[in-house]
Amino acid sequence: MLTGALIHRYDKLEASVLLGLWHEGDKYAEEHLLQRHMGWIRAKVSARLGDKLRCRVQSDDIFQDALLRFLKDGPRVWVSSEVKFRALMALIVERVIGDQYDWFTAKRRDMNREYSGEEALNLDAQPTSEKTPTSAVTQREQRALARLGLELLTAEDKEVYVLRAWDRLPFKDIANRMGITVDATVKRFERAAQRLSRNVQLLRDRTIDPLLSDYLDDELGA
Repeated sequence: MLTGALIHRYDKLEASVLLGLWHEGDKYAEEHLLQRHMGWIRAKVSARLGDKLRCRVQSDDIFQDALLRFLKDGPRVWVSSEVKFRALMALIVERVIGDQYDWFTAKRRDMNREYSGEEALNLDAQPTSEKTPTSAVTQREQRALARLGLELLTAEDKEVYVLRAWDRLPFKDIANRMGITVDATVKRFERAAQRLSRNVQLLRDRTIDPLLSDYLDDELGA
């Protein structure tokens, strides 16, 4: 736990600095980020959960656990705006809670193992030019953008996309799993792919406000 001088020191640090320290392995920075923002995130996400999900959320610890799951195994991100950082984290917590909670955890962990060691995605940086030749750096960035864009999909879109694009299951098997027709499964996958493409483009252009509008509007209206 943070106490005394450490609390005073970390209280003065902006979210961008704390994120940088956390990416370097500073556990105090992680703890302070949670202490600073968890109350706001919990309140905003709780207000947006539907009745079905709200009944499943039996403990406040679930909100923190959901965020820690992302911070541990999700794509690493960096953003200087404290308002946008916690809006992004709130949206991710909402999505994690909706992911049938445990189902996507293993998938995220697999992705993290496969792409471990990649640098944090800087959401403040100027987007890579379309004319820039493909390189290892831009490929790594594209993977990070796709992973973050996937995190921002709804549970329904995320499930069908991962089962098809990541697990490469036939549409018939996905349809049986989801209890819908093959045609409906194909349409659902196409819709999810379109939404993921939009997410990635907005993230790539560093135009993230439309993705965070629900939580940014809440913040501006507070």
